[in-house]
Amino acid sequence: GGYLRSESIVMRGHYSLHGPSKKQMLALHHAQGVGESGNAKPGFQPVLDALNVLGKTPWVINDPVLKVMEEVWATGGGKAGVPPRSN
Repeated sequence: GGYLRSESIVMRGHYSLHGPSKKQMLALHHAQGVGESGNAKPGFQPVLDALNVLGKTPWVINDPVLKVMEEVWATGGGKAGVPPRSN
C-alpha cells in the first residue's frame, strides 16, 4: 500500500549521481500525459508489461561462472572483481 504514495523510478536507465537524466524524465512524463489526456493507455504500458514478464522469470545460477568465482575466492580473491579474503 505504501508504494502507491511513494514516488519512485519505474526502471533503471542512464543515471548520474543525481538520478535519471532530464531527457528520460521528460519522456516519461510526456508518455504519462498522453495516456491521461484521453482513454488510451500511456505510451509506456508495453515497457511496464515487459518488466512484469522479466520479473516473473526465475533466476538461474550459471554453474561454470560460479565454479570460477569459487576458485578465485578459494585462492584468496582479489581478482576478477572478487574482493580479497583478508577484508
